[in-house]
Amino acid sequence: MLSKLQLDQSIAVGRPDRRSVVWRWFARAGSEDVFVTSPEFSSSLKVSLHMSGACHLAFVSEDAHDRASTGWDGEIGLQAMPRELAAGSRERDGRFHRAWTAAEPSPGIRMPLHIAVPSDGLSVMSLSRISARDVLWVDSGPPGTVVIISFAFTSEALPSGEWPGSRSPGTTMVKSFSFASGRTIWVLGLIRTLTPRDKAWLNACARVPVDPERAVSAEGLDKEIPRVILPCVENGAMALWDVDRGR
Repeated sequence: MLSKLQLDQSIAVGRPDRRSVVWRWFARAGSEDVFVTSPEFSSSLKVSLHMSGACHLAFVSEDAHDRASTGWDGEIGLQAMPRELAAGSRERDGRFHRAWTAAEPSPGIRMPLHIAVPSDGLSVMSLSRISARDVLWVDSGPPGTVVIISFAFTSEALPSGEWPGSRSPGTTMVKSFSFASGRTIWVLGLIRTLTPRDKAWLNACARVPVDPERAVSAEGLDKEIPRVILPCVENGAMALWDVDRGR
């Protein structure tokens, strides 16, 4: 029997008819482990975030890893994944994963995961697996910017009206959830300008050849402009770039 969930929320950048991937984060009752995935590729990939700072990204099956190694997996492309996960390992059940220790920018605060969505790279896609009412919609920024959705853990309560990064210009608090222990997970938002390094990374990934036949969706999504997930671990955090392949 599956355990009950004490936390189950979804978020996306844009609006229902022009958007990023819908991202879901959840925690089971009695646990402080948080899992991040998407109803649009939940059968393939899951990010596990732990209060201890130990985190990993894993394919849920060997078959999912093999499909992703071609550059595409069902409705969502998982591009550049094998190269980025080269430092990972293959577990006994066939999963291929990348582990990292979450960055601790300040004592008691860990920042393990960022989702980056270029504002001028949203896709026209239907919502076939989730209602728009069940999604937290984050506004995109002006052209040339990127929306950063960050997940942070705090081990102790913060003063009222504060959150990790609250003193940094432009950082907003999107959602928070406190566990029974007093530890809290925060979902934060930031819009910043795309840097030359960002653009070089995105352009390099966009040139990776893919098999368009594997981008066809069985769920009726518009695959003329499919989305691609580009993972990168740097400075103790996993960044998942959620981009429009046809940008």
